[in-house]
Amino acid sequence: MSDYEKWSLALTAIGHLFVASSILYAARSWLVSEKAFERQIQKDTRTYLSDIDSQIRSLQRELHVADTFAESLKSDPETKARINGILSIVESVGYEIDTDFYDSKKIKNCISPVAASVWNRWEPYILSHRAEVSHENLWIQVALLASSYHKALQRTVR
Repeated sequence: MSDYEKWSLALTAIGHLFVASSILYAARSWLVSEKAFERQIQKDTRTYLSDIDSQIRSLQRELHVADTFAESLKSDPETKARINGILSIVESVGYEIDTDFYDSKKIKNCISPVAASVWNRWEPYILSHRAEVSHENLWIQVALLASSYHKALQRTVR
């Protein structure tokens, strides 16, 4: 084997090492950026849940102070607006779960008990309001989240 062939083989081997190291570096960078993206999604999810929780708690506090119950609900537009606000927030979170922009599993685990509580407390109001506006699918995401929570609860009890 001539010196030319030896140097050619050596340079080819070095080139292959550079390619392999570049591929490994790219794979490592990919994993690092993927982990960073997952951390960002978790952070955004926590922020989103915190905002939603504060909005719901604020409206619930206002309803509690006003001593409002579904059975004795008057045609007070302010009270209805608060109830509609809570229901709309939970409804929007239900659609957010479907879009899977945030961590859907975490959001569903956090908001399902709230949806069940809201549904149990305001079901008479929801059903009467649906009848008033002739819209059977009004706040359907609230009902779906509440029923999924009740089903999950039944599975854990068994």
